[in-house]
Amino acid sequence: MRKNWLKHRLSIYVLVCNFILLAVLTIPNSFTVTAMPQLPIPPGIPRGDVLVIENGVVCPGGWGPDPYQFNYYQVGWATACTGFLQTGCGSPLWYMNLTSGELILWLTEKPPIYSTDYKTLWIMLRKGISWSDGHPFTADDLIFTIEYCRKYPELGLCNVRITTNVESVRKLDDYTVEIKLKEPNPYYHYEWTMRHYGWPVNFYVIPKHVFEKIEDPVKYKFYPPVCLGPYKIVDADPTGKWYLWERLENWWGTKLLGIKPSPKYILFVALGSQERSVIAMANNELDFTEFTSEYVRIIMDRNPYAWAWNKRDFPWAWTRDEGTRELVFNILKYPFNLTEVRWALTYAIDYKVIFDAYKTPDGSSIVPNPLPVSRFYPLEQLYVSGLKTELMKYNLDTTPPSYIQDYLRVLGLDDAITWYKHDLEKAEELLKSVGFYRGSDGKWRLPDGKIFEVNLISLPGAEFSFPLVHIVADQWRRFGVDVKLEVIEAYWDRVYSHTWDVAFEWPGGGFPTLDWWETPREWHSKNCVPGARLPWVGYIMCYGLPPEKIPEGVRKNIEVAKTVFPDREKLDNLVEKYIDTPPWDPRIVDIVKDLLSIHLKYKFWITVFSPARYMVGNSYCWEGWPTLKERYAEPKPYCSSFLFTILGLKPSERCPIKESTTEPAKVPKGLTVELKPLVSEYPPTVTPTVITTPTMITITVVEERTRTIISTITTKVVEEVPTIDWTLLITMALVTLVIGAAGGYLIRARKK
Repeated sequence: MRKNWLKHRLSIYVLVCNFILLAVLTIPNSFTVTAMPQLPIPPGIPRGDVLVIENGVVCPGGWGPDPYQFNYYQVGWATACTGFLQTGCGSPLWYMNLTSGELILWLTEKPPIYSTDYKTLWIMLRKGISWSDGHPFTADDLIFTIEYCRKYPELGLCNVRITTNVESVRKLDDYTVEIKLKEPNPYYHYEWTMRHYGWPVNFYVIPKHVFEKIEDPVKYKFYPPVCLGPYKIVDADPTGKWYLWERLENWWGTKLLGIKPSPKYILFVALGSQERSVIAMANNELDFTEFTSEYVRIIMDRNPYAWAWNKRDFPWAWTRDEGTRELVFNILKYPFNLTEVRWALTYAIDYKVIFDAYKTPDGSSIVPNPLPVSRFYPLEQLYVSGLKTELMKYNLDTTPPSYIQDYLRVLGLDDAITWYKHDLEKAEELLKSVGFYRGSDGKWRLPDGKIFEVNLISLPGAEFSFPLVHIVADQWRRFGVDVKLEVIEAYWDRVYSHTWDVAFEWPGGGFPTLDWWETPREWHSKNCVPGARLPWVGYIMCYGLPPEKIPEGVRKNIEVAKTVFPDREKLDNLVEKYIDTPPWDPRIVDIVKDLLSIHLKYKFWITVFSPARYMVGNSYCWEGWPTLKERYAEPKPYCSSFLFTILGLKPSERCPIKESTTEPAKVPKGLTVELKPLVSEYPPTVTPTVITTPTMITITVVEERTRTIISTITTKVVEEVPTIDWTLLITMALVTLVIGAAGGYLIRARKK
């Protein structure tokens, strides 16, 4: 009954929002509470027990086409809209603390342990963890996940990433897993470390006891999902507009680590538009969302409990997003396979117009950026300022308007590094150099006389694509390019159909670590295979290869142009050096600089800005949001790291509560360690699993372990030999002899 009731609540909620939208946007600046639209919360649950989160900028329309699809390894599945990531339902082995760059031990007791040649990774899982259904979490789950991805090529990227990297995997004991890699790779633990979004960047462990019983696990929806995080899903809207999660009272993190989240329930909603988000937060029916620049002032005026990144003071904008925003070229299609064309379109943009379009009343705006590297320490000093001389070769504008320089100085950035000069003469020269010419109508034509057309695609309002794509489309048209701008809901379907010319995406970025990001690993030509994330990075891995080497799924939709890329081998070699060099090795800086120099030379993407994001928390019902001065987490409602924002919250006592705890969760400091993995000549000690009853099972376990050890010794692979607990082995043997002797004595006595 409650489930059916829930299914229709949000539709009523959105309808009411539409009717009162105009009233909310035109009320005076003093805070006024209007009639509150009703949230899809079951009867009897007070508002203070529910944390209401929206991912409106990333998921404006909710999630579809199947809101009950939670099998995250299926091709095309996204994770940001449902709460699956933010509640830790799909937990990684490790988290990265994006504020400090340190490693958070989560499903593991230790950091990753590599062999000295970086071809073996040992993972020591935390003992005592259980799934949300109570089933123990062990090494069998991790091994099953790897073999699941290896077994099914139709899983796409999941299969590619395992078959490309993993030679074998085996269990040393119930909580220790050994992964043999095909090549040395000191970065492989990043595949299992949550650094920002989630899948397809990171792996999650799936429950073996669930998936092994499914006849076709590839098509299995996995709903409701069995989780490792502190919440379980209660219900979901059939149209994907909301997802309700409930706190697990027997969560392993509470029992083992003392971590208990305060909110009893978390409701993830998609209200459909920024206007509706303003209404909901103005009426204290929404606790956290992300606003675009044109709406942040409205909510700050309407609700005195609304907090931006620096509470209510300048700057409102949070500028530490790890993803830079790019106009990514489909470099497999003519004429975008030509470097001259890509640079011409770069010079045809007046970037100052973009900066002004994103500026808010408090002076915040986007961060000008000529490179796909996030501009915060130490990446700014190492790579942005570090490549300043190289940038000068490409017409870098070192004297932008003073107000832009002032803004960069406030952020602690180099005020002489913004964008490339708006140089229409240079753009025209480049197009003419490859045979383009202007027609009598002023439009550019290809050498064969056809009009030069650009198909630019974007999500509707997501990830700060507005007003960028409209500005760029307008400026390219003024330059004489025929631009078709498509803002489409089914954006990712279109991306993976390969039928586009330029796409608004965010493949660049970085973290507060020297190794920059995982993206460069995808640039190697060996990744030009079906299932790889080809369009996400603009097909760099396929650039310079003969058309017949391009995956058939790409070739069947577009005519692949022949490309000339003299630095193909050089780029592959650099990627290999990048992979082989440990991320803590200082040599990584020069390798990354060389990678960026090639990227800059060929202009695979137009990096436009690092976003200024307006993450707004409402402290009316919930307090403790991370801010500039209390930055315990990065406030990204679409990423897995948002779990730590949730853990830092407590009720304000302005809203009635019933089952929420009155204090924030306490995360033990001992969970956070140095990012640097451990390196060992030998695997970690393996202690035999001792089962006290019945005695016969204990003996059998030891005998099986002994046979494994003998087999390993026979192959003379010394580094694979687990340390044997001889004291335990001898003691058990003596106990067995004593029991046997005692049993024999009793039998003889009985016969007498």
